[in-house]
Amino acid sequence: AITTAADGTCTGKITNYPHRNLFLNGALNISQRGDSYSSANAYTADQWYMFVTGSTTTRETSSPPDGFTYYLRCPSTSNSIIFSQQIELDAQGKVGKYKNKTVTVSWYARTESSNTMYVDAAFKNASGGGDYTAVRSGTSDIKTLTSSWARYSSTFTISATPHANNKCFSVMIRTPSSGSGSTGTLEATGFQCEFGDIATDFEHVSNGEEYIRCSRHLVQYNNLGSSDDQPALFTGVAGDNNDLFGQIFLPNAMRAHPTLSYSSVNHFAYTRVFGGGSGVLGGTLYISYDTSFPHQVMAMRANASPNPGWSQGDVYLIRMIGGNNGYMRFSAEI
Repeated sequence: AITTAADGTCTGKITNYPHRNLFLNGALNISQRGDSYSSANAYTADQWYMFVTGSTTTRETSSPPDGFTYYLRCPSTSNSIIFSQQIELDAQGKVGKYKNKTVTVSWYARTESSNTMYVDAAFKNASGGGDYTAVRSGTSDIKTLTSSWARYSSTFTISATPHANNKCFSVMIRTPSSGSGSTGTLEATGFQCEFGDIATDFEHVSNGEEYIRCSRHLVQYNNLGSSDDQPALFTGVAGDNNDLFGQIFLPNAMRAHPTLSYSSVNHFAYTRVFGGGSGVLGGTLYISYDTSFPHQVMAMRANASPNPGWSQGDVYLIRMIGGNNGYMRFSAEI
C-alpha cells in the first residue's frame, strides 16, 4: 500500500509507527485506583471512565486475549455498558488536528451473554458531558460479540466543530441503552483510536511511558496494606502548634491544577525529623494554594487534630500508616 509520485515522494499505510494511539492506557496496564471499581459513572483503570449499570467492574488477568495482560470485566445485569475516554483537545473549543479527520476505533471483547457494541463520539466539557457536540452515532455499525475474544473496529469522519466550552474528544465504546444486546456480562481490552481508515497493529507502550502520560491527569500514592509499606509523602515546617507547610513534587506537570482527595486523615502520621515525636495526623490535608509552577509542585498544608503542640520552625515528615489501604490522590481528569 505504497503510492509513489512523479517527484519521487511516496505515501503509504504503515501499521506500526509510534504514538498513533490517541487513547492513553489502551492495554489497561496502569490502574492507580486498584483493580475493583464499585461505582457506576466513575473512573476505573487510568483514563477509562465507565458508565455501568449492574455489578462491580474489575480489572482481571486470568484469561486475556493473546498479547495482553489486563482486561476489564463488567458483570452488568442491567442496561448499557460504556467504556469512555476523554481525549484532551490541544486547546479548549478548538478542533485542531481533528478537523475533517477519518478515525478508526478498535478494541478486543467477548461476552457471556449476547452483547452487541458500537462506537459513539462527541466533543464534551468533561466525562459526564456538558455542551455535548455530537460527532458520531454508531447505531448503524453494530458489532455482535461472541464468547471468544475477537478484535472489532469502527471507522468514521469528524465533521463537527467543538463548542467553545468543549475540552475533550470523547470516544464511547458501548452496548445499546436498552433492548437486544444491551444486558449481560462482557470483557474488553486493547482499546485503540487512530487517524486513518484501518485498524493497525495495537500499539504497546512501556509501563514507564504510559504512567508518565497518565500522570498528567492522575497521581495517586497508595499504601497497599502492608504494615511495612509506609510511603513518605512530604516534609513540612510547623507554622504554629498544629499546622505544617510543605511541598509535594509530582512526577509530571498535570493538565490543570488538581483537586486533592484521600482515604482518611487517620491513615496519615507525622514524625519529627529532629528530636523525635510522632502521632496520627487526625486533622485535614490541603493543597495550600496555587503555585507559580506548572501544576507539578503542590504546596501542601497539614492541620493536625487534636492539637499536637508543635513548635514553630520544627520539621516533620508526613507519611502513610501501614496496613490500612490508604491513598492520597491528585486529580486533574477531564
